[in-house]
Amino acid sequence: MLRPVATVALAFQHSPSNIPNHYYLGVKVTAPVNAATPPHTHGGGAIVATMIRGKMLNQMVCPNHDPDSQGSGPKIYAAGESWYEPPGCHHVRSENVGDEQAEFIATFVIDKETVNKEGGEGWW
Repeated sequence: MLRPVATVALAFQHSPSNIPNHYYLGVKVTAPVNAATPPHTHGGGAIVATMIRGKMLNQMVCPNHDPDSQGSGPKIYAAGESWYEPPGCHHVRSENVGDEQAEFIATFVIDKETVNKEGGEGWW
């Protein structure tokens, strides 16, 4: 049985002068009940995701970072909580484990070349 798929929409995109050649951008992720994403990475970007609604189970493998930096076992995040994904992490699990739709904003600091090479909006 196939699981539902999360939708992703650009929420904002800026080019701050204090981080040349990088975007500061946010995407809103909406995950129906039982939705999951396949394992993925984010092109070397640093990400902070903040839950708006529902519950998501996340697990990252971050081989080049401090073992205490969110790169250990799975953890469930609820509304108001957030997680950090250092550059180079492999996001191995992302699942809606609640009984309602889950929503979160993922905020990226990422190299413009990476985003532009992948075709701009929709690269995530």
